[in-house]
Amino acid sequence: MNRWYFPFLIGTIIFVVLSLIGKFEMAYIVTYSVGLTLGFFLMYWLNRKKRQNTD
Repeated sequence: MNRWYFPFLIGTIIFVVLSLIGKFEMAYIVTYSVGLTLGFFLMYWLNRKKRQNTD
């Protein structure tokens, strides 16, 4: 989870899986994928800032 591309990878995987299931509307799939991507990116960004402050 220390790589910059990890949040985008998670969002893409969730998008593809939910799309393949086909049970949900596209608006829900996009909202869920973007929400998870932003959440993971925020965690990465906060951890990065925390590590920079300790150095």
